[in-house]
Amino acid sequence: MTTPTSNDTGSTSSLNSLDSEKMGESASEGYLSDLDSKLKNLISERSDKQISKLFQDLDEKFNDKVESLKTSIGEEFTKEISNLKRENQELQKKLESMNEQFKDLERKIISSDKADKESTWTSKIDDLESYNRKYNIEISGIEEHFREDPAEIVLKLAEHLEVSITRQEIVAAHRIKSNKPEQPRPILVRFTTLSPKHQLYKKSRQQVDTNGKLIPVYSNAVFSNVKYLPIYVNENLTTYKKKLLGQAKQSLRPFYKYIWPKDGKIFARLDANSDITSIHSEVDIKNLLSAVESSRK
Repeated sequence: MTTPTSNDTGSTSSLNSLDSEKMGESASEGYLSDLDSKLKNLISERSDKQISKLFQDLDEKFNDKVESLKTSIGEEFTKEISNLKRENQELQKKLESMNEQFKDLERKIISSDKADKESTWTSKIDDLESYNRKYNIEISGIEEHFREDPAEIVLKLAEHLEVSITRQEIVAAHRIKSNKPEQPRPILVRFTTLSPKHQLYKKSRQQVDTNGKLIPVYSNAVFSNVKYLPIYVNENLTTYKKKLLGQAKQSLRPFYKYIWPKDGKIFARLDANSDITSIHSEVDIKNLLSAVESSRK
């Protein structure tokens, strides 16, 4: 058996020392690797938790936003529906009001059309009666006396007015019923021709004041022992024509300077230079008013 030498012993020690270092290095590497793995796992776990928490937070925020959006949309939608309902109700009310106005207008048109037709027919019938009265005049404001002669009264008035009329030109003269019981009954006179009627009517209306208002003849200037009353000579108009004359004066007077009756008819004239228009019914008055309004637009 060979005994190791000192050199051999030193070599062996050196080898052992190297092996120990290598083992130490290996152990260190394993520890570091394990530590690195643990760190990675720790980082990975923390990252997963953070990511999971982040997603959870995002999910919660998203859900909150969705719910908030749902609530907001729901409120807006409810509000919009409410507004639409209110607008629909208002529209229905307006439609109902317009429908009622249309019906009312339709009734007025039908009624007006009916009234116009009736007025036209009434005026045509009245024109026939007015034609029969064209030779007549009414004289009012002369006091009544027992056993008086109405024809003689007419002749005396004509003489005062300087109108030449003979008894032969008077067909009839008599008192008629008055709508004013406190006043003398008018005298209705019928002439054979229009000439004496026109002269007497014209002469009785010659005197006017500064405003164009008629100054009548007074009874005490013509007759003796009578009451002091104004005498008026008027057309013998039908009831319809008297009413029509009043309507014409009331409606047309602001525009027409002249409105007068003659021989049972009614006439109107804007001024002295305009044409003369005849009025037979309420329809004619409406047409004249429409013409005036149209000319002023």
